[in-house]
Amino acid sequence: MVKYFLAFFVFFVSVLISSESAAQSEMPINEWVLFKKISGVEVYIKHQESPYDMKLNTLVRLRNTNAREVSVSFKPVFRCDTGVNSANNGDVRVNIYPRHSITLLAYRPCKGEMPADMELSNIKIFIK
Repeated sequence: MVKYFLAFFVFFVSVLISSESAAQSEMPINEWVLFKKISGVEVYIKHQESPYDMKLNTLVRLRNTNAREVSVSFKPVFRCDTGVNSANNGDVRVNIYPRHSITLLAYRPCKGEMPADMELSNIKIFIK
């Protein structure tokens, strides 16, 4: 009887630990997360539920921590669980005042599901 209890206890603890680590590796919903920092520009990502259809929109916030204005250009690329890449048609270009941030329009990659991965390709930052 003790063997069965011990086996069940070990199984229960291992399931609890694996589910906890899987939950930590997923990106949270409705929270800003620092994605990367390049040349004094912090890039934040937020997956936000749409109030209309409960699908996810992805928002990008750029924060300029420099003492001078910057010009930022990039192309967001999302990789979906199906292996398909979802990309914006063109480059995004914005100017950001010193010590200010800007939130860009929401993208709806992967048909409103959580993207498996995100990349900002061709990122260029010019300090004015």
